[in-house]
Amino acid sequence: MTRREQEQVMEEVVIPVLQQEIEQGNDLINRALYVTKDKMLRWVDLP
Repeated sequence: MTRREQEQVMEEVVIPVLQQEIEQGNDLINRALYVTKDKMLRWVDLP
């Protein structure tokens, strides 16, 4: 994945998801968001 592709994923996928979570009042502390190989987003609860 090129840097441009990474930036595109951030702009099109990651940022809208984060904004949606924040607007819904969800607590993002102790949670991580990562992009899988098939460009799907997954939330992970951190210990």
